[in-house]
Amino acid sequence: MFALKESPMKMLYGNTNNAVTIPDNIPIPQNLNNALNALSCPEPILPHKRTFISALNSGPFYENGHLILGNSFNRSADKTTDVWNERIFKRLPGTYLVDIQRIWEGYDGRWVNEAPLLLRFETIDVVLAPHHDNENINVWTGYLDTNAPVYEARNNSAENKQANENSCLHWLAYRRIKELVGKQVQSIHMFSITKTTEKSPCEKIHSQRRLFNLSLNDGHTYTFINKQGTITLCI
Repeated sequence: MFALKESPMKMLYGNTNNAVTIPDNIPIPQNLNNALNALSCPEPILPHKRTFISALNSGPFYENGHLILGNSFNRSADKTTDVWNERIFKRLPGTYLVDIQRIWEGYDGRWVNEAPLLLRFETIDVVLAPHHDNENINVWTGYLDTNAPVYEARNNSAENKQANENSCLHWLAYRRIKELVGKQVQSIHMFSITKTTEKSPCEKIHSQRRLFNLSLNDGHTYTFINKQGTITLCI
């Protein structure tokens, strides 16, 4: 199920889930109906529509009003998704970061491991999700419904249904890095670093690690990495 919502232009103070929205200032895409019509269009899809579809499919999955965590934000980055996200990032300088949220387990009183991190800006949401390789980051941009309850998996088996009934997952403000909230964006970039491991004197293994860079008007650049399945902030 596709998960586009109205533009979350949020007030800078208060509960961002219930804050006032300003639908007149909507970033890409300007006309969501036309973009969604492209999904069922039998004609060949134009490059910019293909880019939008790829970014859309990499995001949240809802079923019966619940965000299904196991089916959300787990699509590996590809060229079209990167192109779409870069278009979004170029429009964010000058806007404010208004909230940071993670998924909280209410029964155990803990943050959920291997779960996405939400960066909520004035005009759009950016979700950083750990890749299953425990090193890379999947990035999704769009409008996330943080009021929807969260399930780990779909209710398509007795085991999953029982696990969901015994959990209390929901989005919650992540206060450990609250000092970033309320600051203005200078730039946002995704970049990769190459790690070389020497397996033997004659064999070297090269692997890439994707990182997320956020520069704010406090003069600092904040780098988010995937550290063993958890999105972690490095200054």
